[in-house]
Amino acid sequence: MQYVPWNWHEPSKGIFDFESEGRNITRFVEIAQEVGLLVLMRAGPFMCGEWEFGGLPFYLINETQAYRTYDDVYISYVDRWWGEQLLPRLAPQLYSNGGPIVMVQVENEYGSFGDVGNNPLDLQVGIHCARPLRCRHDPTAKSPRHHHAICL
Repeated sequence: MQYVPWNWHEPSKGIFDFESEGRNITRFVEIAQEVGLLVLMRAGPFMCGEWEFGGLPFYLINETQAYRTYDDVYISYVDRWWGEQLLPRLAPQLYSNGGPIVMVQVENEYGSFGDVGNNPLDLQVGIHCARPLRCRHDPTAKSPRHHHAICL
């Protein structure tokens, strides 16, 4: 299982790093494939409670108080991370595209934060992030989150 901490790959607001040592997720997945491993990707946006702030970037504290729910400000940052930065790097390496990624987990540990059973906005953020993983790529799409739509 490979975690993808958002705050590790966006160390400063709007500055993304997928190239320096320890941050090249594309190369990591290529190496896994070279040695015959399949990859389970825990990509978030919130990826685990053991990583500070669950992997969310710290600048979000100054932008909104609504995390992991369908809040317009939060979702705008999620779309920039998820749809414009991360998914385009993962799409070519999905199993359906000949790569080793067999699973991409959207969100994590909702039992300790959020309530998808009783709060429709908490459920909606997961649906929003999962949608591109179930769709076919549409190069004519106007929305960035749909432009890089991929299927496992």
